[in-house]
Amino acid sequence: MSGWFLLPFNDPSQVRFLIDDTIVIRPDSFYRAQGDVQTIVPDLPDCAYRFSLSVTELIASDFHSVRFLPSGTADATVHDSAWFMLDPSRETDPLPEGENIYRVIATEETTLYRLGGATVANRINNYLKRTQGKSVSNIGPVLDWGSGCARVSRYLHKLGCDSLFGVDVDQANVDWCRTNVAWLSAKQIALAPPIPYENNSFELILGISIFTHLREPSQFAWLSEIHRILRPGGLAIVTVMRDGQLALQGGTAHSIQQLALDGFILEDNNDQLRLGDSDENYYVNVYHSTDYIYRNWQSDLEVVDIVPFLGAHQDAVVLRKMA
Repeated sequence: MSGWFLLPFNDPSQVRFLIDDTIVIRPDSFYRAQGDVQTIVPDLPDCAYRFSLSVTELIASDFHSVRFLPSGTADATVHDSAWFMLDPSRETDPLPEGENIYRVIATEETTLYRLGGATVANRINNYLKRTQGKSVSNIGPVLDWGSGCARVSRYLHKLGCDSLFGVDVDQANVDWCRTNVAWLSAKQIALAPPIPYENNSFELILGISIFTHLREPSQFAWLSEIHRILRPGGLAIVTVMRDGQLALQGGTAHSIQQLALDGFILEDNNDQLRLGDSDENYYVNVYHSTDYIYRNWQSDLEVVDIVPFLGAHQDAVVLRKMA
């Protein structure tokens, strides 16, 4: 295993990795690699390291996990930021290829599709267990709003969720799901509400990387729709990008300041889905401030929590429909 880690404060010699919650490993090697990282994050302080890691044993498990221990010991924050991968022997459902994956994560890399999907599903499941005393296996009907080619749903299913529904605007990926993952009830939806489900249908709604791409009018329309189809007391977990993501993705000092002032900024169009000429400006890249979310998202729903990196590289807003 190899990659980067960012360590602005700690002594790099203290760094360890926790494998499958049981095996603590010291990196085989590490060295400063600021130049490499700056090609992606130009304004990052000098705190980037390249590392390599030898993993010689794994415990028998459906999911394998890797946790970064910057000071050599684990705490709750470390566990919230774990990365997960389903054991290849358990990856029994067909995997999408090429264009289907690209339309979801802007790359055709199957490994990144698997890593991201398994990580989001497990982080959400662990969050529910820690805060609600429930898991995806017993929480009730779950809607994956923006299910794509089942990147997250396939791992929710592996975690025991057997009442799972998916909707997406992308007909190509809805068709893929209908052909390849029979356990997911997948439907195509329009760019605007309503979703074809009755009021109070779901205990949990997941929106991974949806509000990161909607203009304000669409955002508010979909918040109202989430309220309609969510059961009283039910939760919606939706991801956003805030100032941290904006800085890491190369946002200028002006754009970061503008986000702090306005609370919501639209950076540029996103042609990842290529929805067609009539909808070419629908899919955009947007950022939210924490204050904006608390001020503007609570007309029908209660903002219960905002959790850094619950959606892998995105933060997650946890909303509850008040009874």
